[in-house]
Amino acid sequence: MGRSPLSFPVRSPILGACSLRPSVWQFARPSVGLGTSSGTSVVQTLSAPHWEAAFVVVATVMFATNITEIFLTFGALGTTYPPQVRLAFLLIYAVAGLLLLRSRHALPTLVTTAPLLLVVLMVPPLSILWSVDPDESVERAIAVIGTSLFGAYLGWRFTLGRIVFLLAIAMTIAVGLSLIAIVALPSIGIAQSGQWAGTWTGIQFHKNGLGGAAGLASIVIGYAIADSRGFWRAAFCGAFLIALVLLVGSQSMSSLLAVLVVGMLALWARLLQTMPREIPVLSMIIGFGVVIAAVQLIGVELVESTLATLGKRSDLSSRMPLWGIVWTFIEERFWLGYGFEAFWKSDSPDMRLIQEQIHFVPFYSHNGLLETWLNGGLVLVVLMFGLLALVVTKSAILFARWRRLSVSAFPLIYCCYVIMMNVAESSVLARNNLVWALLVTFAVFTGKWVRLRVV
Repeated sequence: MGRSPLSFPVRSPILGACSLRPSVWQFARPSVGLGTSSGTSVVQTLSAPHWEAAFVVVATVMFATNITEIFLTFGALGTTYPPQVRLAFLLIYAVAGLLLLRSRHALPTLVTTAPLLLVVLMVPPLSILWSVDPDESVERAIAVIGTSLFGAYLGWRFTLGRIVFLLAIAMTIAVGLSLIAIVALPSIGIAQSGQWAGTWTGIQFHKNGLGGAAGLASIVIGYAIADSRGFWRAAFCGAFLIALVLLVGSQSMSSLLAVLVVGMLALWARLLQTMPREIPVLSMIIGFGVVIAAVQLIGVELVESTLATLGKRSDLSSRMPLWGIVWTFIEERFWLGYGFEAFWKSDSPDMRLIQEQIHFVPFYSHNGLLETWLNGGLVLVVLMFGLLALVVTKSAILFARWRRLSVSAFPLIYCCYVIMMNVAESSVLARNNLVWALLVTFAVFTGKWVRLRVV
């Protein structure tokens, strides 16, 4: 099931005469035995105009960085977007929407293959009805739906290998620009004031933003290296090293930990593909040993000493006190929350209360679960858990079916990265955010290729 030729000639309008492994383009072939509906409505062609690929790269760089805000406004983190920045992102939303809907098959296919995603995306605009700040929720809802349009277009239009390749080009540009900013434009690339003065930020507003972008870049580019040859392999190898340097230099421990864990999972997935008989038993033994060791060894003292060694506070840079305070507010509006991204209003009494207790003004909860709960209550939390579980399940099925192809593990590994990053950060249903856009991408992509049947 899911078997197809191991090699076939490919000529890409983007790559020209450059050669890539055939596995990169494997998913351009028609769906055969993959549990999808027959016909061409769910399988897009390999060919794409140069401008369309360029659009994907430019939009990805914008979503992965703060370059638009920095060079159009020189504004501060957490401020409302000025008109020129809004216009730039609105153009991205409009182009993605037009490209997605130019096929009469697109919308019907999304309805049948990713219905839960559409339900999740209905919550932000509906939350205007109970939002504590309806105007803010309207603006943020438009932005998150526009971001989701780009993700849906990417998952609908391109093959998996093509998605990874274009993402790798965009992230190569992103890490390259961050390195240039740090070296040549330190007033932009290095924090100049505040608690984190002297830390690397690149073309992000904060060190954690740089860490997240560099971490995602290292994962995407790592998969691109495995499926490239010649010039592109050399270029991606250089970009991979830059991404690792930026990841370490950002001092973002949450991103570094996420990349280490996800990197080990990626290696484990590759070993499963090459040695399917030996690895499952070995994995069970190792996993069981890790759990037993963790139960016996991990205690409060060890955690505190480890964090001290890493230069971190035992309260995770004030996140734990913040989480406790946020939960008290969640309990007040448990079922539907405060409206989409309406809670963190800087001049509200709630913000003043939080500032008095933790002595700084946060602009989000530093946790994907809590942020989702604030935005849409338990209703949105359940929907998001359902969506993530569905994408993970379908990604695992594709990984099992296309196990000869290394890139087939990417959607599953990416889902693991999303889970890891949302422990100490928040990128679920986030506007103008590449992490959320790509989760939408794989919700659509896996929805096209896998139809779960309940007997």
